[in-house]
Amino acid sequence: MMSLEKLREIKGIRGASYRLEQLIKRTAFAIHGVTNFSHLSTNGSRPKVTAVVVGRNDDYMPDFAERLQATIGWNVRGYSSVAL
Repeated sequence: MMSLEKLREIKGIRGASYRLEQLIKRTAFAIHGVTNFSHLSTNGSRPKVTAVVVGRNDDYMPDFAERLQATIGWNVRGYSSVAL
């Protein structure tokens, strides 16, 4: 019988194993965040929220203004729909 390490070296199994590990890590991260949020929302007061919008522009291409306007518009629509 193959050892677990040798089994992980098989091309298809290596990818599936990696994806499974990522799923476990990301699920644990999400559960941790939900748990922390539930502790905030059960204490009877609404948490104070600060939204920080960060953009990145590697170069000032001709469409910089359009991309900046699209980013601002998306954030305005997204944050205005949330009851803060």
